[in-house]
Amino acid sequence: MSSFAKFLQCMVVFVAVLTSCYTLSAQTDCASGRILLDNLSNTFTGTDAVIEEAHAFDYSSCDSICISMVVHTNGLSWIGSGNMEWHGECGFGADICAGDIENSTSGPCENCWDFLAAKLIMNDSVYYLNVLGDAEDDPDSTVWYSDIIKTPVGNLDSGRVVISAQTWANNESLSYEALTVFCHNVSTATDGQQALSEIRLFPNPASDILYIESDPGTNYKASIWDITGTLVTSSHHAKQIELTSLLSGTYLIVIDDLDDGHRVVEKILVDR
Repeated sequence: MSSFAKFLQCMVVFVAVLTSCYTLSAQTDCASGRILLDNLSNTFTGTDAVIEEAHAFDYSSCDSICISMVVHTNGLSWIGSGNMEWHGECGFGADICAGDIENSTSGPCENCWDFLAAKLIMNDSVYYLNVLGDAEDDPDSTVWYSDIIKTPVGNLDSGRVVISAQTWANNESLSYEALTVFCHNVSTATDGQQALSEIRLFPNPASDILYIESDPGTNYKASIWDITGTLVTSSHHAKQIELTSLLSGTYLIVIDDLDDGHRVVEKILVDR
């Protein structure tokens, strides 16, 4: 599966369900904007120590940014023998692993605690942190996404996403996929960006036809993908898309601005 197809599959998890008539400018998640980091992924299996990697990006031209990624345990749960171990399972009595990612092999954490963490750092300060493996009820698979974060003023214009992970058995692995950092720049929004924000999709849920309403002259391509990341149909400047060949279920519509490369991803429901 291509990285873009993986990205689309992952977007299904967190893009909000649209109402019967939805204006894209109303969305507050970060599945849109100029891309600074694009669809990175990795899997950590039986590392026997913490592994850390950093991905740098330049935010100098961005008013704000946000980060999204999918994390999962590749089928294992956090409960029961032979599965992943969250930090509370490591140790006994008062001597329990503290779950500190900066000291992830100290005391009873060593040879036990499995985790994956992501930190967003700008101007040497942490603006976002999330950890998989710090609670018994952590999900086997989930999407992390930050709020829209205003970029700091400082001496540095280079940010980084730092991924750290550790697992202690060959059958235990933790993965991240579709790691993407989006740039939002309201003060210098292009005409194409503004045009995309005004596009309306209706009805949703839809049965036979999905209508696309846009400003005259908007240069866009609309494509529909299923949740496996397979392209179903695409069209340039379409005012309506026939859905009669699609089974009931969840799909993604991707609208690409053909002038400046901006993209908006939304979820649609086909219901008959």
